[in-house]
Amino acid sequence: MNHSKHGLLMLICCLVPLAALTAIFVFGIPSNNVLLAGVALLCPLLHLVMMGSMFRRESSGSSSHSHEHHVIDAKREDMPARK
Repeated sequence: MNHSKHGLLMLICCLVPLAALTAIFVFGIPSNNVLLAGVALLCPLLHLVMMGSMFRRESSGSSSHSHEHHVIDAKREDMPARK
């Protein structure tokens, strides 16, 4: 991760809690509403981040996971037979 992306990520991670505290104390929004909205937004946002990082990793060719599919031979001697 380069320095500009790291700085942007740090800025976002610092501003989100400050925005939540501002909503609670300055605008008088109940804290349970702010917490509920944060949790509701956290899941889709993390999915977008996760998909973006997976796309970058796959497009750069440095994927740590092997995408090869292996067929398991069901007649191996160490596996019990199905009845």
